[in-house]
Amino acid sequence: MRVQAHHDSHLLLATSGISSLSLLTFYTFSAIMSGRGKGKTAGKKQVSRSSKAGLQFPVGRIARYLKKGKFATRIGAGAPVYLVGFCRRS
Repeated sequence: MRVQAHHDSHLLLATSGISSLSLLTFYTFSAIMSGRGKGKTAGKKQVSRSSKAGLQFPVGRIARYLKKGKFATRIGAGAPVYLVGFCRRS
């Protein structure tokens, strides 16, 4: 439920039966629960992109070569993974 601040907000509160206390509680909880998660947890072990994709070739190294090789101005995140998977099949 989203309540926008209008000049008729008192009329909106009166007609909907919402008290100002419950509205204050709603705004407080919506500020706390912003939906952004809890951030990084301490001590989490790093996982390489190669192991995420289940590959033996170094995805990070191929990504670096693609960026430094000036093949394109921008390289997508999935491009090196796809290229490594293709090279593995060949």
